[in-house]
Order: sequence, then C-alpha cells, then structure tokens
Amino acid sequence: MIDCVVVTGAAGDVGRALVALFLERGKAVVGWDIDPARLAENDALFPDRYASVGVDICDADAVRDAYAQTCNPGRHVDVLINNAGAVTAPRLAETGEREWTRDIEINLNGAFRCLKAVQPAMAARGGGTVINVASVNGVAMYGYPGYSAAKAGLIGLTKFAATEYGPAGIRVNAIMPGTVRTKAWDERLAANPAILDNVKKYYSLRDVCSPVDIAELAWFLAYGPSRMITGAVIPIDGGLTAGIGRVAGEFCGVEF
Repeated sequence: MIDCVVVTGAAGDVGRALVALFLERGKAVVGWDIDPARLAENDALFPDRYASVGVDICDADAVRDAYAQTCNPGRHVDVLINNAGAVTAPRLAETGEREWTRDIEINLNGAFRCLKAVQPAMAARGGGTVINVASVNGVAMYGYPGYSAAKAGLIGLTKFAATEYGPAGIRVNAIMPGTVRTKAWDERLAANPAILDNVKKYYSLRDVCSPVDIAELAWFLAYGPSRMITGAVIPIDGGLTAGIGRVAGEFCGVEF
C-alpha cells in the first residue's frame, strides 16, 4: 500500500505549489481539480509519483468516486489538503442566493465531503493528517461575504474534527493565509499597478505570501515536528491579523 497526499484545487497556483513541494520531498501525490485542461498541464509538469483525478467537490457522489479512484491502484490517503476554493461577490449588496450558495458549497461543503471521504480509512489505519486551507477572511471582514462565512465555517469544522477524530490518531489543522500573490492578481494589477503595494502597507512585514509559503507550512503540519499539533488555526499573513499599525496610529495619534 502506497501512502499518498491528496491536494484539492491542485491545478491552481497554490495547489501546484503544494504538489511540487510534496513531490520534491519524496511523497506520492494525487491532485484533485474540476478543470481537466489544467489537470492535463499538471500531468505534463509532474510525470513522476503524481496522478490527476477530475472531481467536482460540490457533488458528493463525485467526491466518493474520486476517492475510490485515488485508492484503487493500491494507494492510501495519508494526508488530505483541502485547498480548493473560490470567491464570488465582494459585497453583500452583490451577493444573492446563487453567489452565497456557491461560496459555501466550494469553500466549506466541499472540504466537508473530502474529509468524510478519507476519515474512515485513516481511522482504520490508526491515523492521518487533514490540512484545511482557511483564510483571514474567516476571522475578520476583508470583503467577499460568502467566502468569508465559508472560511469561518471551515475553521469551526477544523476544531470539531480535530476533537472528534483525535482519538483515532487523525490530526486536523487549518492554515489561515492573508493575501497570496497568485495569477488571480494579474487582472487587478493590469487595472491598477499600485494595488499590491497598497495592500502590503497593511501587513506588518510589508509583504504578502507566495504559494510556496503556504506549501511550506502545509509540509510542516503534515511531516514536520508537528505530532502534537491538532485543532490549530495558524495564521500565515505577514502580521495582518495581529494588528494594523496604520489603524493603531489613528487611534493613538502617533505613527507606527
């Protein structure tokens, strides 16, 4: 039986960084994604110890089928990284039933389905690791109400699953990124070349994450000295949720 890592949203920038780093460090990886064209690109990029599975995580039957396909060639899912995500409307004013439901389905219900798919076999084998990619949007208002509500729910799911599944040896943690510099920012930068610099001033480190930063933290939680870490929600946000100096300065009448 080959232990493998499943990465959902594997064809996106963060997903590919996760796949690349875990492969580089000797793990077998199965990438799940809804986009067949981009999964084909993954297959070309990662010829060794990697396999792609097309799946819509909004469909419970599709998730069950993807899990069966993943395990069929003698693989066991040792680590699940719930990375798939998307955003719709930035404000409540533009958020209708369809947008709200889509955000919850992709960002919360999809992760729930993937967790439920891998848990029984993990428990039977005496343990495993689940890493949920949450967001600072789950703990404060940074736009995108449906996405934010879903990520808040994902944080709650992380703590609940860590508590309930801990006796079976399953660790469940969440990564909480702030801004991540992915290709999703390209269109915004084309419209406003200063937008990232404007964003960075709110971060204590005056910088934002790269996809590799997310992958490195996931590696630590999966295979680093993290044996006793479960139920944790770990910010990787350059200090954003620790506080914003510009805001403190307004309150205190001094410059931070």
